[in-house]
Amino acid sequence: MPRTLRHSLLVRFDYPPFLADDGLLESRAGFLAQTDQDLIHAALIAHQPVMAMARMLGVTPRQVRHRVERLVERMNSPVFAGSAHAMHLLNRLQTQVAKTHIFEGRSLRRTAQEMSVSVETVRRVLAEIAGLVGIMEGLRRRYAVLSAKGRLLPEVDQSHAPGGRDRGRSIRAG
Repeated sequence: MPRTLRHSLLVRFDYPPFLADDGLLESRAGFLAQTDQDLIHAALIAHQPVMAMARMLGVTPRQVRHRVERLVERMNSPVFAGSAHAMHLLNRLQTQVAKTHIFEGRSLRRTAQEMSVSVETVRRVLAEIAGLVGIMEGLRRRYAVLSAKGRLLPEVDQSHAPGGRDRGRSIRAG
């Protein structure tokens, strides 16, 4: 039995979690341009044959596979995932740059032209987004470490009897 395009991509990209789960795949694809969303849905969720999609689009099957691979590669990048998680924290300019450059994959120059700003402004905004994503990733890691150690809430010193002088004080664990 021939492998599906989705299976081939799972192997190629070392089994990224978003590609194995239809819900995660749909949510990440939701940040792409509409035509790219449709292509991802047809190829990876509806499991349409590559030959049929190529005929409908008027391109070769190789071009369809290459386009889907590029989209999956983009959706698999940490910048894409981090920006998607940070969208609710971005201002209007940052949101527009994220949509145009990160999610739709346009170049810096084309993003700047479409937004009527300088390339330097786009670079600066991308650096701001990267900083915010980095902060969020650091907090996520910290939260994961603390939850793994069971230290989400302050611990109460249980060595003192109730009513003692340290009642209710929290202490820092380790």
